[in-house]
Amino acid sequence: MFLFPQQQKRFKDFIRRDGTHPKDRERQALFFVFAGFDDLGDRIEHFYDFEGRMIRPEAFEEVDLTSSLQIWMTEIGEWR
Repeated sequence: MFLFPQQQKRFKDFIRRDGTHPKDRERQALFFVFAGFDDLGDRIEHFYDFEGRMIRPEAFEEVDLTSSLQIWMTEIGEWR
């Protein structure tokens, strides 16, 4: 399921820190994506509020993401 060991390690850490319920597939999918992209995973605190348990949409406007990530985010649609 995971592309590389670091992705799995990050994913488990994000799930633990968030307290994600085992049946919460949407949040698991979110953390799977965050864990798989260094640009997101390395700056998770900037993009996700673990205390409030929510995405910080304004953070995506403030940061310069890699072109591959920008293309991917465009392809999945305007989710903000």
